[in-house]
Amino acid sequence: MNEKTLECLKSLSCALNEDKRILSLSLEEEKALNNEEVRDLSKKLKDAANEYEEACRLYGEESKEALSSRKKLHAAKLALDSKPECLSYSKALAEANSLLWKIEDILFGDIKKAPRIGGSRD
Repeated sequence: MNEKTLECLKSLSCALNEDKRILSLSLEEEKALNNEEVRDLSKKLKDAANEYEEACRLYGEESKEALSSRKKLHAAKLALDSKPECLSYSKALAEANSLLWKIEDILFGDIKKAPRIGGSRD
């Protein structure tokens, strides 16, 4: 990598670390991770996801066990997503992602728009 490119990347990194959207995301993430109720709900969501995966593996996706587990998983996700800390984090994440997508478009827009040769990557 040439020196000029490295300097530009360092500058971009510093600018991102000082951007209010990135700083807000870090703050909201810290608030959510430090909230005991959010941590408990997150663990319940993870447990419910594991239970659902196991039910699907053992009984099939349309089995009554899987459907019951899916309802528990949905309820656990709704409970977690409804917490104010998670709502604030989601909003901050959306704003940070918007910034990062703009940067991605600037850096890789021409590549993304180029015709694909030899088939699709999707």
